[in-house]
Amino acid sequence: MKKYLAEFIGTFLLAFSVLVSTGLITRIGTPALAALVLGFCVYTLGMVSGAHLNPAITLAVFSVRKIGVQDALGYIIAQLAGAGLAAALAGVFIISPMNPLVKNTSIVGLAELIGAFVLAFGVSAVIEKKASQSLSGVVIGGAFLIGISVASTVSLGLLNPAVALVFGARNVMYLVGPIVGAVLAMWLYRALIGLKEEK
Repeated sequence: MKKYLAEFIGTFLLAFSVLVSTGLITRIGTPALAALVLGFCVYTLGMVSGAHLNPAITLAVFSVRKIGVQDALGYIIAQLAGAGLAAALAGVFIISPMNPLVKNTSIVGLAELIGAFVLAFGVSAVIEKKASQSLSGVVIGGAFLIGISVASTVSLGLLNPAVALVFGARNVMYLVGPIVGAVLAMWLYRALIGLKEEK
């Protein structure tokens, strides 16, 4: 139960920071804030759940058999619940909510796929212990910032189906693109470093 609570809290913090920062004039940009929050959660919650905070990452980790079906479902439910609570509370802080222009085009899906691929590549380095554990938050937060920066040239740069749902990007490009990108990254990383699928 602790790991599901960790995913709920972490996804809430991530989604809340994104929602609030896009509706207010802040001293720090939304991509940088999201990357900082993710890095923070990796350091504070990673030892409990792995700090996926993203259904795309959870499904990718499941695809390489690092977690089982029960945990994958539990994580995704917790992530969606955390994002939902963030959306409910964000309205209290936002005077003029942003109404993003959400496009449902193949180029948007490709951008979200590539952005999530970069994020998951960084996550892979950490979970396969090829990156220093003391730098796990920096590696994952940095990969997230790079992924957002690349994707946001043509998309909203969300890279997270749970955040996309509460942000108003409820279409196949924002939901499926990140999942495909994350799964591809996990498998490619394992191929590059010569790992076999875990039994």
